[in-house]
Amino acid sequence: MQDFPHHYRCIATANADQSRVRVASQGLEDLTTDVPKEFGGPGDQWSPEALLIAAVADCFVLTFRAMAGPCQITWHALDCDATGTLERVDRSTQFTHIALSVRISVPEELEEEKVLRVLKKAEDTCLITNSLNATVTLNVDITRNLTESVAATHSQLKKPRMCGAFMTREWAVTAPRSPQRCRNLRYQSDPRPSP
Repeated sequence: MQDFPHHYRCIATANADQSRVRVASQGLEDLTTDVPKEFGGPGDQWSPEALLIAAVADCFVLTFRAMAGPCQITWHALDCDATGTLERVDRSTQFTHIALSVRISVPEELEEEKVLRVLKKAEDTCLITNSLNATVTLNVDITRNLTESVAATHSQLKKPRMCGAFMTREWAVTAPRSPQRCRNLRYQSDPRPSP
């Protein structure tokens, strides 16, 4: 890793007769963005709002992946479904809350508490959420399956599943954000019922 500070440069370009904006960064493919449908846009392109929430989810996954090896966490697949709440606060429009719904597939023998601690540490360490004022909540769904990796969709995250060797448990991590939160992690478990 390079020494800090790091510098990241992006250029946004627009024409007066077009609604779309082209976003470019050296060495990367350009992105086309537009106003989201919530603000009267077409809703068929990436928007600044969607890109920000995507950055949160992406940063969380990349941070966890970087921590998993040193923390001796073996995992098969990980999905992070991020939902941001945009509100008006004191005449300022801002994201006030970001909910992370994480589904992870791990081996049967791996301790759930160990997985939860590293996931919470990844959320605490994520540089994107640390750069925002929004509160962040983390809900974790741990799936035990030795033979199948999981690629969850948004709808699958909401479906309770428990059968045979495929068992799912859902956890709501309630630890406050603090430098010592990984060691002092508190959580509550809520086993998913049988269908």
